[in-house]
Amino acid sequence: MEKDIELFDEKEREVFLQPDQLVRFNECLENETHSDLKDFLILAITTGARKSDIFSMRWHDWQHERQIWTVPYSKTGSYDVSLLPSAVTVLERRYTEAVEDAVFVFPGVGKEARLMELRKPWNAFRKRANIPDINVHDLRRTMGSYLAINGTPLLQIAAALGHRSTRSTLVYARLQEQPIREAREAGQAKMLEMMNEAKKRLRVAPVAGLSLIRVAPDTLTNIARIGAKHPLDSTYLTRQMR
Repeated sequence: MEKDIELFDEKEREVFLQPDQLVRFNECLENETHSDLKDFLILAITTGARKSDIFSMRWHDWQHERQIWTVPYSKTGSYDVSLLPSAVTVLERRYTEAVEDAVFVFPGVGKEARLMELRKPWNAFRKRANIPDINVHDLRRTMGSYLAINGTPLLQIAAALGHRSTRSTLVYARLQEQPIREAREAGQAKMLEMMNEAKKRLRVAPVAGLSLIRVAPDTLTNIARIGAKHPLDSTYLTRQMR
C-alpha cells in the first residue's frame, strides 16, 4: 500500500497585502480602538515578526539606544530586528503605561503572564478592512514581499525575517521585478542597437558583380551621368568612382 502513495510538495502560501488592501488596512488601523490589537498590528506590519515572537517580546529584549529588538526564542533562533519609528513610538508609549517590574510588552493573565491571542478583535478588524482572507502570518509575508519588490537581496530579506536559510526566502525571489525589468530593458536596447548597425550594413549597392560598397545619394547621380556618356566602358566608370 505504501508504494501506491504519491507524495506532493506543499505549495508555499504567497498571499500578502496588495496596495489597495494596504490602504484599507491603514485606514482601519488609524481608527482602531482596541489598543492591544492596534499596537500588535503596527509591530507586525513594520517588523515582519511572527505573532508568537511579538506576544513573547520582553522589555529587556529592546535596546533603547540602538532601537533594536532582539528576538531570543524565535522558531529559527535568535535574531535582531531594526525597529522603525512607528514601532518605537508604540514601545515607548507602552513602556510609560507598563506597571513596575513588568516583563512582557503585551502582558496577560494566567500561567504565561502574557497575551496569547487576539482572535475576536482581529476578525472584526479584517471585516471592517474588507480583507477576510488575510491571516496574521500574511502580515509577515507582506513585509518580505515589499522588500523583494524593492529589489532587496534575498540574503538581506532572510536576515530581516530571521530566516536561518535562504531556502525559506526563495518564495520572494519571483517578486524581485526590478533586476528583471532592468535586464529586459538592457536586452531591448542591445537589440535596437544591433538592428541599427544591420541597417547601416545593408544600405549598400552592387558594382559589376563584385563586393558591395557604400553608395551615397550624390554618387548614384554621378554613376547615372557617367554611364550615359560611357555606356560600355566599365573601366572608366570604376576609375571615376574611386
